[in-house]
Amino acid sequence: KEKIIKNSLIEYVMAKVLILLFLTISCIPIIAQSDYLFKNISSRDGLSNDFVRDMDVDGKGFIWIATEEGLNRWTGNGNTIYRENNSGLASNELTTVYYDAKSNSVWAGSRQKGISIFDCHTSQFSHLSTKEGLASDAITDIMPAGDEGLWITHVDNGISYYNRNTHKIYVYNSSTLSGLKDCNRC
Repeated sequence: KEKIIKNSLIEYVMAKVLILLFLTISCIPIIAQSDYLFKNISSRDGLSNDFVRDMDVDGKGFIWIATEEGLNRWTGNGNTIYRENNSGLASNELTTVYYDAKSNSVWAGSRQKGISIFDCHTSQFSHLSTKEGLASDAITDIMPAGDEGLWITHVDNGISYYNRNTHKIYVYNSSTLSGLKDCNRC
């Protein structure tokens, strides 16, 4: 009797495992299906350059793409390229892009000429550089701070903090903040 009960229990457990395995395998195609459509775009599609450094999405859903040959605004149906020679962009050699929802502006950091700020309302560029107080014109990243300011990292000379309310720039480097390295490369 004990052997019959043990065999029945084993058969019951095996049946449950097989059912679970079947359900798991049959659900994989359902889980793998997605409503997202991915499209690969390149210079053949109108992008200014195939070397993309950074991307962000603005409030209207446009994709802003920083490349080594300018700033691109991809609408899904077409592309607008902003370069030094056709707009107020300070440099074509971009390293980062950040959309600031608070001011509805796109911040494009460059390799050697600071930051170009595109106002989405006026379609005009303004600039920030060492002349306005940045630690360096070699920008590596722009990101939001917890207090609504912006952190700006540089290849060297430390980190800048931009206060959006007062429009002042504060520089932090190894001489002003103990333990901070001036060279921010990986």
